[in-house]
Amino acid sequence: MAFDLVGTLISQLTPYVQEEYATFKDVNKFAEKLSSNLTAIRAVLKDADEKQITSDAVKDWLQKLTDAAHVLEDILDECSIVSEAYREKFSIIHPKKLYARRSIGKKMKNVAERIDAIAEERVKFGLNPGTMEHRLEDDVWRQTTSVITEPQIHGRDADREKVVEFLLKHACERDELSVYSIVGHGGYGKTALAQLVFNDERVNAHFPLKIWVCVSDDFNITKLFRSIIEIVDGKNPDLISLESMQKKVQQILQTKRYLLVLDDVWSEDPEKWSRFKYPLQNGTKGASILVTTRLETVANIVGNHPAHHLVGLSDDDIWSLFRQQAFGPNGEERAELARFGLAELHTLQLGGKLHIKCLENVANESDARRANLIGKKELSHLYLSWSGDANSQGTGTSAEQVLEALEPHTNLKYFGMKGYKGIKIPNWMRNTSILEGLVEVILYKCRNCDRLPPLGKLPCLTTLYVSGMRDVKYIDDDLYEGATKKAFPSLKKMSLHDLPNLERVLKAEGVEMLSQLSDLSIERIPKLAFPSLPSVETLRASGNTKDLSESLSERDSNNDGASFLKGIAASMHNLKKLVIENFYELKVLPNELNSLSSLQELYISGCFKLESLPECVLQGLSSLQVLRFLFCSSLKSLPAGMKGLTCLESLGFTLCSGLKSLPEGMTSLTSLQKLEINSCRELASLPASFKELKNLHELRISMCPILEKKCKKETGEEWHKIAHVPKLELEFEYPFEHEPESLFHGEVMSLWNKRKQFWRKKPKQSWLYNEFDGMVDDVTNAELINR
Repeated sequence: MAFDLVGTLISQLTPYVQEEYATFKDVNKFAEKLSSNLTAIRAVLKDADEKQITSDAVKDWLQKLTDAAHVLEDILDECSIVSEAYREKFSIIHPKKLYARRSIGKKMKNVAERIDAIAEERVKFGLNPGTMEHRLEDDVWRQTTSVITEPQIHGRDADREKVVEFLLKHACERDELSVYSIVGHGGYGKTALAQLVFNDERVNAHFPLKIWVCVSDDFNITKLFRSIIEIVDGKNPDLISLESMQKKVQQILQTKRYLLVLDDVWSEDPEKWSRFKYPLQNGTKGASILVTTRLETVANIVGNHPAHHLVGLSDDDIWSLFRQQAFGPNGEERAELARFGLAELHTLQLGGKLHIKCLENVANESDARRANLIGKKELSHLYLSWSGDANSQGTGTSAEQVLEALEPHTNLKYFGMKGYKGIKIPNWMRNTSILEGLVEVILYKCRNCDRLPPLGKLPCLTTLYVSGMRDVKYIDDDLYEGATKKAFPSLKKMSLHDLPNLERVLKAEGVEMLSQLSDLSIERIPKLAFPSLPSVETLRASGNTKDLSESLSERDSNNDGASFLKGIAASMHNLKKLVIENFYELKVLPNELNSLSSLQELYISGCFKLESLPECVLQGLSSLQVLRFLFCSSLKSLPAGMKGLTCLESLGFTLCSGLKSLPEGMTSLTSLQKLEINSCRELASLPASFKELKNLHELRISMCPILEKKCKKETGEEWHKIAHVPKLELEFEYPFEHEPESLFHGEVMSLWNKRKQFWRKKPKQSWLYNEFDGMVDDVTNAELINR
């Protein structure tokens, strides 16, 4: 679903917004705009998903969003890889580094413009955040006032000073009405900051008239005018028409230096804003409007001054806020809480979610039992984290005792565990009556653990993520009795990563399983024997490490992962999307993949030795619509016979440095609409029959220097082949006199191998620094949107 993809991209964009990639040309600027647009888009995806059933226009809009999101995903991936590759090898002004930065900057600009257009287009569909059945309840819940309800607001003193300075100094120098925006993600404290400013003594002395209006989703001009009049006059206006309200607003604001706060603005309709603002311009010099919004586009529409952007709180401020919430303004910080984070949970009234971290510091079972999780009936989300590796602080025995004591109530719906150092799981995790309500389970890098809970017997489980367990052989090793018993009856999405000894999903044989599974991700699992999975539609298969190649050698004489891919073909006949990545030794796709007649999308990435695709494979992929290659540096061409790909609409090659030609058989691609060729430096020409691709609407060629002269408009010898394409994007500019040398195969492969180490070295603000926390946040964000 687009919702998950967009959420992932917003997380990925964080380090770019925070200027960790400031050396890339304009990347920060575009990343900030992208983050804002994607946040706005994501807020309405639930509504869009429902409306696409009856609206082809909304369905097409969602498809355009998905396509653009995948393009952005590729760009961010390339940006991180290139950044690491040139980190130490070249100086900041080296031509190759300049070239890479310039290239990525251009791509980011293009996709930012593309997503900007998609964001603007959503307005015409009338898409709304959330769902209609909760609209009235949400409207009441989201109403805000100027009254500060918290005894202390942490971490916003500097922000307050900046906003107050603008209102008292800069705004006073302007004859026109000043509009200043506070922009930030949900939960960053925009409203709290506006309340601080609104109640500041200096602001009180400066503005004789102050007005606070909570706008929220519904930017209803009549309603907003009525609120302004009611606040100023102290009574509900006996007015009906918009015109009478406009005149009344002009009258009460005339010659006054006022401050109007518009909190939580979402409307991106510039016409509405102009109509609303017009009668507000009757005030005297220094009159100001302060707007809070999550959306950069809103700030650009309403503001006549650069917006103030909020960032997250510091660790110290977050801890201060937690103490205040847990104990009140006058409560003392308990030593045992600071050390364990558990003892005070005994009587603390929790909300629906709890994430307990640093459990390696809990010394014994009694400390953990005092948390009284079993008594927390309202707890629906529980996440437990041990820091460090499996052999760091603490012992496996103490971890087992602590986990046993953290038994939750049976109302639990979401459970996650990271870094558990024990070997055995506790008794309560083997008890299906306690776990039967679970909808999602995340088990992350519990490296010593040798058995998992009886996950297959959980009737409500829809999402499962298991990663980093070196001794686990089965996802569920429980016994199954009775012919009608089914395993994983509701599971729809499963991710299995870094399980080097996993042999089967179930230990028991002959049991029907995974009948609802549609989305599967497999990474570094060399020994897995695939069961029959006819319901799976999306699969991501990744090799990625040297360990995989070594493990494969036991059963694959070619040592390239081909047998692994054969297993996929044999068990998943109805696949619609397949991603094959990081099989470093793979030279040829196995012929068995030609049985995937339902496959619509095929992405091949990081297969550095892949030389060819057998013609018989392509002939069997009769439903294929998208085919893309990334970092396949040994790929020289595609088969001459491509007649089987009658449905192919999009074809792409990126960083395929060995690609020398495209086949003449491309003329059989009668449905091809889009072709992208990026950084394929050996590609010397296009097929003579290229001009016969009559349905080709979009051609993008970038950083393919040999084609530069040949594709010049009107004069290039290849121009006549491409002149018929309506949308052409040709980029052959270099920021230096001589072309950079090609990336050799060894260099590219070395670079790809560094990716995992690179992300582990990233600072804490990196989106991949703590993958577990990111997954936990994704669950929370999805819950909020679904409300």
